[in-house]
Amino acid sequence: MRLEMLLKPYVLITLVFITGLTAFGIKTFIARTKKQPVPYTTEKAKRRNIVQYITASGTVKAKTKDQISIGSLAAGKVEKLLADDNDVVKKNQILAILDNGIGKNGINLAAAQLEQAKAQLTYQERFLKRQKALFEAEELAENAYDLVILQHAQATGKVKELEANLAIEQRKYEDLFIRAPEDGTITARKIELGQMITSQFDAKVLFEEVKDLTAMEVWADVDEADIGLVKDGQEARFTVDTYANREFKSKIRLIQFNAKIVDNAITYAAVLSAANPNIELRPGMTANVDIKVAERKEALCVPYSAQRINILQLEEYSKKNNLTCTKIAASSQPGKRIESLWIFENNSFKQIPVTFGARDNSFIEVFEGLSETQNVVTKFLLITDNSSALKSMFGGGIGGSK
Repeated sequence: MRLEMLLKPYVLITLVFITGLTAFGIKTFIARTKKQPVPYTTEKAKRRNIVQYITASGTVKAKTKDQISIGSLAAGKVEKLLADDNDVVKKNQILAILDNGIGKNGINLAAAQLEQAKAQLTYQERFLKRQKALFEAEELAENAYDLVILQHAQATGKVKELEANLAIEQRKYEDLFIRAPEDGTITARKIELGQMITSQFDAKVLFEEVKDLTAMEVWADVDEADIGLVKDGQEARFTVDTYANREFKSKIRLIQFNAKIVDNAITYAAVLSAANPNIELRPGMTANVDIKVAERKEALCVPYSAQRINILQLEEYSKKNNLTCTKIAASSQPGKRIESLWIFENNSFKQIPVTFGARDNSFIEVFEGLSETQNVVTKFLLITDNSSALKSMFGGGIGGSK
């Protein structure tokens, strides 16, 4: 009796193991005999309209020719500020006045010196006239007459020198008045009342002015992989964070040749024109740009996934299922990349050379090399054999050897 009680748990465990193993074996047998799903899909190319965009990020700026940095030719203390941020100003309007500690005194001194020189010149002119009469009457030696001529010339030169000096002093005084060079809007005042301006040593910007804020630009950084697709005059659209749900229309105006390198990434600036009639765009805003680089009507297209077929898996599947798999020969030209698609016909996979055109996020245009009647392999995913789980448990299958 006691022996039977000891044996019952082992019998129960054995029965459970045998039952589970039998069920697993039946499931495996059914899985093996069940028809496996085809790991690929095919479809014919279709005609559709396709538009290709490339993306870039950039910055909203005023037009380069409309941006003016206003500095000072004079040194001095800011005595008066007559303009501030966002002020609309007219050409020659005074924005600020500097005090150099001299003011008009330099002009007054130069003017007084000029008056003295003019008086001396007047005297020399009269003296020359009298001496000339004496010389012609042979009552004055030639050397004495030449000296009078020299003195007259020196007096004439002195007047011209002091006239120029007076003009310089007047210009220096005028430079104390910082004026708007053009009609426009002050976008930044960079000085404060009482600040010292030392223009001789530091070319400081006092004001930033933009002539026209109704016409802006976007400077977009285009990746080097995409820059070859960008052309002058192409249409573009962009958004800025403050108007996230609104698109602004623009066009490519200029593509710079100079590269910008940041963290080993190379980009080129594409300059887009952007109308801003309501002054909604502000300099410095970040722009997210889409540039239309290609547009095709009724183009022959296949899904984008068709150019991403795993060739090794396709060859493995073909070998296991006695299907033909024909690849195209590699290019004999070094560095030349062959574009291709896989088609399936007459129980055979065949790689064919094609030429791709425009593309979007879902489809790609096949420019040449494909007809509308051919079945294109658009997806291929090799399905793992159901017996793999069993093999991993028993090392080689039931009753098999490792």
